[in-house]
Amino acid sequence: MTAAALAEARAEEAPTLVVPSLNQIRPEEMLTEIPDYKPIAKKVSRGVHDLVLKGGEPARFAADLLHGTWLGHPLHSVLTDLTIGAWTFGSLLDILSLRGGHRRGNARAADKLITLGTAAAIPTALTGLADYSTIPEGAVTTGATHGLINAAALALYGLSLGLRKLGLRLPAMILSGLGLGLILVSSWLGGHLAYHYKVGVNRSENPGKPKPWQPQAWMRVRVKPFERLLKRLFFEPDVAVPLAPNELPVWLQPGLLPRAVLEALSAMNSTVRFFVHLTSGRLRRWLTKLRDRLSS
Repeated sequence: MTAAALAEARAEEAPTLVVPSLNQIRPEEMLTEIPDYKPIAKKVSRGVHDLVLKGGEPARFAADLLHGTWLGHPLHSVLTDLTIGAWTFGSLLDILSLRGGHRRGNARAADKLITLGTAAAIPTALTGLADYSTIPEGAVTTGATHGLINAAALALYGLSLGLRKLGLRLPAMILSGLGLGLILVSSWLGGHLAYHYKVGVNRSENPGKPKPWQPQAWMRVRVKPFERLLKRLFFEPDVAVPLAPNELPVWLQPGLLPRAVLEALSAMNSTVRFFVHLTSGRLRRWLTKLRDRLSS
C-alpha cells in the first residue's frame, strides 16, 4: 500500500468532528406537536387582528404606528435592541458588582440599566403583539412561544427590580440572570421568525407606488357627460365594470336615489338600444359617423 493510500485509509478511520447547527432545529414543527397549541395561538392572533379591524381608523393608525410603517421597517426589531442590550449589560454589571473596587458604582449602573430595559420592554411587547396579529399561519406557534418567553422574562426582571428596591441584591441578581437566559432563547426564536419564516420582511423587490385607479363606466359623467352617455347607450356593449362609490356623481350616490331609479335607467338604456337596431340603415350610418367622431 502506498503512502497516499495509507493516509487516505487512516483519514477515513479517524472520527469526524460534527459541529451541531441550530439551523437544523425547526421550532414550528416541534411546537405544532403540542396538543391544541396551534389552534389557540392562531385564535389569539386572529382575535387581535379582528380587534384592530373593528376599532376603525384610530385602531388602524395605532397598529400602523406599532408596526413601524412610518419607519420603513418593523419597529419591534429596533426596540428589542434597546431592551436586550440594557438587560445584558445590566446583568454583566451585576456580576462585576460582586467583587472589585467599583462595586457600588457597578451596582447602581446595573440597577439603572435593568430599569431601562424593563421600561423599554413594555412598548417592545406592544409592537410584537401588533406584528403577531398579522403573523403567517406557518409561524404562529413560534411567534406565540416567543411572546410567552418574553412575558416570563419581563416578569422576572420586574420581580428583580422590586427586590433591588428592598435591598435584596443577591435574589434580584438570580432572577435577572434567569430572565436573561430566557431572553437569549427568545432572541433566537425571534431571529428564526425574521430570517427563516420571513415575518415582518418586505418580500417585494420594488413595490413602487400604486397607480391611480381609472374606472370606466357610463355613470362617471365628470368629463364630457353627454358624449360618454351617447357612446354607452348606442355603441358600447353591456359590460359590468367595478365602480367605487366616490366615483359616482352626486345624483347616483347610494342612499340618495331609490333602487327603482337605477333600474329605470338601465331599462331605458336597453330600450334605446333596441330602438336603434330597428331604425333605418340611413340612421344607422349617421350614428356610425357620429361614433367615429366621438371616438377620435
